[in-house]
Amino acid sequence: MNVLGIDLGASSGRVVLCAFNGEKISLNETYRFHNNPVDINGSEYWDVLRLFQQMKKGISKSILTGKEIVSLGIDTWGVDFGLFDKDKELLVNPCYYLDKRSVGMLDKLYGVFDQQQLLQLTGGYIHPFGTLCQLYSMIERKPETINHADEFLLMPGIFEFFLTGEMSNEYTAASTTNLLAPETNQWLTGVMDKIGLPSRIFKKIVPSGAIKGKVTKQIENELSADGIKVISVASHDTASAVASIPVVEEEFFFISSGTCSIIGINVEKPIINEKAIWDFVNEGGLNGRKRFVKNIMGMFYFQQCKAFWVSKGKAVSYQGMQDSAGQQVLFKNFIDLEDDDLISPGNMPVKIAAYCRRTGQEVPESVGEFAQCITQSLAMFYRYYFEKLGEAYKNDFDTVYIVGGGVENKLLCQYTANATKKIVRAVSVEAAVLGNALVQLEALGELNGDMDRKRVIENSAPVYQYLPKDTEAWDNAYTAFRNTVIGNRIK
Repeated sequence: MNVLGIDLGASSGRVVLCAFNGEKISLNETYRFHNNPVDINGSEYWDVLRLFQQMKKGISKSILTGKEIVSLGIDTWGVDFGLFDKDKELLVNPCYYLDKRSVGMLDKLYGVFDQQQLLQLTGGYIHPFGTLCQLYSMIERKPETINHADEFLLMPGIFEFFLTGEMSNEYTAASTTNLLAPETNQWLTGVMDKIGLPSRIFKKIVPSGAIKGKVTKQIENELSADGIKVISVASHDTASAVASIPVVEEEFFFISSGTCSIIGINVEKPIINEKAIWDFVNEGGLNGRKRFVKNIMGMFYFQQCKAFWVSKGKAVSYQGMQDSAGQQVLFKNFIDLEDDDLISPGNMPVKIAAYCRRTGQEVPESVGEFAQCITQSLAMFYRYYFEKLGEAYKNDFDTVYIVGGGVENKLLCQYTANATKKIVRAVSVEAAVLGNALVQLEALGELNGDMDRKRVIENSAPVYQYLPKDTEAWDNAYTAFRNTVIGNRIK
């Protein structure tokens, strides 16, 4: 059986033909395309129509392989959304989550709500660039757009609608909005009403694995895509990636390492307590489970540095950055991955140098020194938030699973083992696509439950293991990291 996994990330998208023989899934990437926000008069947007055209091109190329394709599923990043009018027309292109329009909105929200009460209602930490802050910005800046809207769709739902004509949001994607009650998985209409957000636009939520329907006749004719079903997979890409981790235990540590690093625990029920809600949030996982997570920027820093150097005429690759990082002296500097200046795009090496200078650290100069600074800072932040997880819930796991693009950064995987003193099991760089395909196959009746999924994952993707090394040196460096990075926050 063949299904298509369409995985759209914040820097690229790909269409992957996933062939299942009853024992393993073989992946064949048939098409890849770039995805970059478009700057228009100082605001950044996603070019959804071009992205949809690229998806259709990938579907067409997959069909031309001659393989019979039964279904397809789409996973994307969370948070970002589109608004549609009563005629099902898109009112405005979705904005990029790091667009500056959300700056200051979180403070304004806390002027309307008691902060702790809002965090408890929404299930935890509210990201300043998240859906709730974006919508609050629209209420303030473009109320006419909100008032004219009839339907709110997150990114996966937009593309599913373009393919099928059916509108809904899938549970794991909806859980990234800070607008879904963690205990009931229903829209928080009370929060919406209090900020003037029309709850009528927040409609149907479907579970992971729901069969949305078949592609429209127009798409069938255009692509020769006869009878292909569209399945709402675990459509938040992290939920798809976590679905590909080969475990049957209800609880486990994981890091989804991509543009963002999502650090967390897979749990059965939401975790809401005074220590939990300030740093972590409860998001949706497969089969109604929860991912108790912290989201920080991750490979974003490598991407931004590479883009800067390439714009200056340097020939720089990610592998070259990793190789040169490994040749540098350890622990000369660390950066705060949550610093307001650093989480904004552009001129990243300049910003990192300024941060190091401002905090009295040695300033990196070469590509390798910048890459080393970023890599060891990521590993230290993983340890920092694992300790925070222990304070909020538990930290007695001896293994952490890493999925996503960061799996290819072997230096980061080893540093993570060293810093956290945990065994690191790097599962798959293709985790999101693999999880996407697994959910489709289960929806189609080809798989049945956790054990079946684990068997197929183990047959389909190698797991690489990293054991902790030099832990005493990393312990000492962690103390310096806390003093320098966390200590400077307090000041």
